[in-house]
Amino acid sequence: MKATLRYTDPTGRQVEVPIDGDVLTIGRERECGLCIDDRNVSKNHAQVIRVENEFIIRDQGSVNGTYVGEHRITHHTLRDGDIIRIGGHQILFRLTGGRSPQGGVPAVTEAGADAGAGGVAVADARTYAGPEWIQEKIAEIGDLDQARRKRVSWLLNIAIGCGVVLTMLLLLYISAQSGDVRNYGAVELETGYAQLIPVPAPYYGRGVHMYVVGEGIVEITEQDRRDLRELRGIDPRFHFIQVRATGEGAARIKIETPQREYYVTVIAEKGRRPEKRYAEEYVRAESSGVSEEVKAAKAREWARSARIYLRERPFEAREMLNVARAYAERAGLDMDVELEDLEVKAKKQIETQWKGLCLRYSQAGKRGDLAAQQSVLEAMMRLVPDKRDVRHQWAQLRLDGVKAAAGRRRRRTGPWGR
Repeated sequence: MKATLRYTDPTGRQVEVPIDGDVLTIGRERECGLCIDDRNVSKNHAQVIRVENEFIIRDQGSVNGTYVGEHRITHHTLRDGDIIRIGGHQILFRLTGGRSPQGGVPAVTEAGADAGAGGVAVADARTYAGPEWIQEKIAEIGDLDQARRKRVSWLLNIAIGCGVVLTMLLLLYISAQSGDVRNYGAVELETGYAQLIPVPAPYYGRGVHMYVVGEGIVEITEQDRRDLRELRGIDPRFHFIQVRATGEGAARIKIETPQREYYVTVIAEKGRRPEKRYAEEYVRAESSGVSEEVKAAKAREWARSARIYLRERPFEAREMLNVARAYAERAGLDMDVELEDLEVKAKKQIETQWKGLCLRYSQAGKRGDLAAQQSVLEAMMRLVPDKRDVRHQWAQLRLDGVKAAAGRRRRRTGPWGR
């Protein structure tokens, strides 16, 4: 029994493909027995399977489906003259030289047209086996495909498992060799500003010893000061210590606990000395070329400016008060009571605003709003711009952490979100 598939390609050329083997694949791949170059056709769209003298078409899980006539099928026993529709293409199935599967009527052979006695020739007189036998054959072919996929999946799972185990062993080896190592950046050598170092709370407690590995670079200056404890109230995950640069280079702070060792790497490097905004005014206050009357007028002017700046920029108001005090001392002007009163108000204003920003930072952290956290931390650094102040250092550390977390989140979500 011979069978062929006939269809017209997009160029109008008539194509006829004989079904010689047990399986003929229809699809977009060039390796397919019947290749149809159309995006509406899947790479392996359908298969025509020969089972004895029957031909069965089976859909291969295609996107647009396989149709025989007007009906979408998963598998179907073909008969002579069936129209197979795949991706808008019509394929004619022709069967010659044997018994038709539907009703046992013999099919007309091409040579039988010239034969005698009505031109009918019977190539095979076997009784049609029935749908149950065909279903068994289809199930047998499906089992072979499933077994092949399972073999590939099994090998892939073994490879992934080996990779995970090797990665865990490598991480355990690194941890056993060096413990936890954190780098909290640079300590400014020229300015001598202290660097605030957060120590995770589980590592800080009884039986904890801290010392610097490598002398002459940094030294631990403070561990349990009042303002450091206040910072822990804002960020209870950490205790805080301060170090000061005594030389240029890198050093490690070793923290020994009863359970394990913890390391912090600190780099001491030269940095620019920041320019002071009011440096010129201090020089003029010291100058002998400026009269006492001018200095007294300058003292009053700077005190008035400080009073104006007191509410919005209390830290800058304190700088102005220092300039006013320098002018008043050189002019012999008694402004101590007034300046002291403004100094107290400025300190209270800074503390009030700082507490408010801390509350906003805590609320933004509970919401997981990184943008709000970054905005609040930047406001904290503007409120307390002095790098020597532990509050400024704490805000700088937290800001670096928030920016790093925001970068990781952008890499996970990509430019179009989740």
